Amino acid sequence: MDLSNVFFRSSSFGNLMCEARGGALTEAQNKTLSDFEDRIREGSKPLTEPQRKTYLDLKARRDAPPKLSDTAESEIEKVWLLYEKGYYGELDNKYVNKGLFNEQLGLGIVSDYVGKLILKNEERIYKNNLTGEADGFFIENGKKIVIDVKCPWDVNTYKNNKLSNIYEYQLRCYMYLYDVEEAWLCYCLTDAPYHIVSSLKKKEFYKYYHDGMTNEDVDLLDKKLERVYKQIETNMIYSNNPAYKKEEMVKIFKITRDLDIEQKMLAKIPQALIYYTNFRLNQI
Repeated sequence: MDLSNVFFRSSSFGNLMCEARGGALTEAQNKTLSDFEDRIREGSKPLTEPQRKTYLDLKARRDAPPKLSDTAESEIEKVWLLYEKGYYGELDNKYVNKGLFNEQLGLGIVSDYVGKLILKNEERIYKNNLTGEADGFFIENGKKIVIDVKCPWDVNTYKNNKLSNIYEYQLRCYMYLYDVEEAWLCYCLTDAPYHIVSSLKKKEFYKYYHDGMTNEDVDLLDKKLERVYKQIETNMIYSNNPAYKKEEMVKIFKITRDLDIEQKMLAKIPQALIYYTNFRLNQI
C-alpha cells in the first residue's frame, strides 16, 4: 500500500496525541519510578513488597511499546475513510459555517491588533504525511509568526475559549510545516452573517407558525416576536453595540516552537500509518 499520499490534517492532529488509557506515566508516577530505581541501584533501602509490585507495574508501563488511544484510532479511521473510500463526514455545521464565512473579518481584527495588514494565506503544505493551511503570517521584530483565526459562534462561546490541546497541536503542526518559531491562536468576536441571523429568527417563527394562518395572523406573530428577534440581534451582532470595546473583540494565545514536543508528534505518524494499513472496514 502506497502511503506517501496519505496526510493527517493539522486541525485534528491533536486527536492522535491523546494518550491511551493507562498508557503514559504521570509526572508523579515517573518520579516514583525514578526514586525506586535509585534505591535499587544504590542498594540503600530495599523496596517493600507493595513497593516492588508498584515498581514492576510502572516499569512495564513505561517500557511498553507505545499504544494508540481510542480517540487516535477513531481519527485514523476517518482519514482511512477519506482516502480509501472518498467519504468525508464533517461537511458543515452552524459553527463551522460562521467560522469560514467570517475568516476575513477575523483577519481584519488581528491586523488592527498588530498594526499591519495580514493577508489570507493560500498555501497548503504537505510534508511527511502531515498537511496544514495556516490562516496567515506576519513579521514582528524580524520574526515570522504564523496565525490561526477562530470566529466563535457567539459571545458566550468566545468568553470560554481557551488554548485547547487540539488547537495547540494544530499550531505546532503549522510551526513544523512552515518552519517558523512562533504561532498565535486568535479568537475574534465577529458579527454573525446575515443568513445566520435570519435563520435563527425563522427558527423562532416556525415554533409558532402553523398551516391555516392568515396573513394577518402572520403579521401578528411577527409583531409578538419582535422582542425575541431583537434579542437574537443583540446576542449575535457586536460591531454596532456600544457595550463592546474594540480591545474586547480579540483574544490571543501565543506559543513558541518546542522541538521535543515536535519529535513526539512526528513519532505518532509511523504508528498511525501502521494502524491505517491494518484497518479493515469490516473488522470486529
